[in-house]
Amino acid sequence: MRNIYKIGRSFIEEIKEGEKVAVVHDKDVDGIVSAVLFARSVEFPVFLIPFSWKDETIENEIIEFDIIVTLDLANDVVKKFLPSGRKTLVIDHHPIRESINAIIVNPRLVKQDSYKPTSYIVYKMFEEKISNLKWLAEIGIIADKGVEECKDVVEVKGEVWKSRKGTGAKMIAASSVIIGVTETVEKLLSFERLDDLLHDEEMRSSLKKYEKEIEKCEKEFWKNCMEIENAVVGIISPEYEGVGSVLSTKLAEKSKGKIIMVITDGNPMRVHGRCNGCDINIGEMLREICGGGGHERAGGGNIKDFDSFVKKIAYYLHRKSRKLGPGKRI
Repeated sequence: MRNIYKIGRSFIEEIKEGEKVAVVHDKDVDGIVSAVLFARSVEFPVFLIPFSWKDETIENEIIEFDIIVTLDLANDVVKKFLPSGRKTLVIDHHPIRESINAIIVNPRLVKQDSYKPTSYIVYKMFEEKISNLKWLAEIGIIADKGVEECKDVVEVKGEVWKSRKGTGAKMIAASSVIIGVTETVEKLLSFERLDDLLHDEEMRSSLKKYEKEIEKCEKEFWKNCMEIENAVVGIISPEYEGVGSVLSTKLAEKSKGKIIMVITDGNPMRVHGRCNGCDINIGEMLREICGGGGHERAGGGNIKDFDSFVKKIAYYLHRKSRKLGPGKRI
């Protein structure tokens, strides 16, 4: 694994003075934390760009840059927006589905079923420089449910989500939605200690608002949901973007062995899939039935028709329960 980190560091060391560097990162907590850790690790200026599945202008935003670094974005996602002829570093932990003209830093190159969040990878790449930010790396790992394979970094006693770092993860998630991703990143870039985060009044206020919205949407989900074999599927209409992702994670924690599909109403509708302790690969499932993606435990995608999506879930699970091969698209 050390060789992978070394390859990533070598890429960084070869960046020349004056070259413009764009860092495109996911908008979840792991992606946000990874971006902050990366920016704090390098000695040259970087332009941080949050990636959105709805963003069709990302290619135009990065076209002027000489170097592209992506964080917590799968190869097949990066391939869709990467300009040709750019030196690119992909730091990620998702399954590698497609080849891409880039330097790849991904633990799955060494162990295919490895699950180490991008926050962990960035921290291990630059540990000597950012050991003072270990608390922040731990938050990113906790948020992405990677504690089990990252115990050399994470130090939490008792129930993770009730710990101070678990609270920090929830505050970052809430702040990214209520205040904004870019504003949250700017705050984290200025924090030196966990207490700086936990005592930030704006972020504390964001968490209170967000928890009320999550509670409202959870009731809406259970009121409208339907069960399909071991999957529970329901639509919500949240006030804030990003609620579906957080809610699906929360519901999966409560419903071990169940596949949770939270659909955020809109055009298109956004699918947030989670599974805790089941034998279905959520990323593969959503890749097949709606062109989405993800990894074993979580995934996402866009759909236009709810009823058609439900039929595809039923067909997919029926086929998997009987261990049949891939079927035709419905």
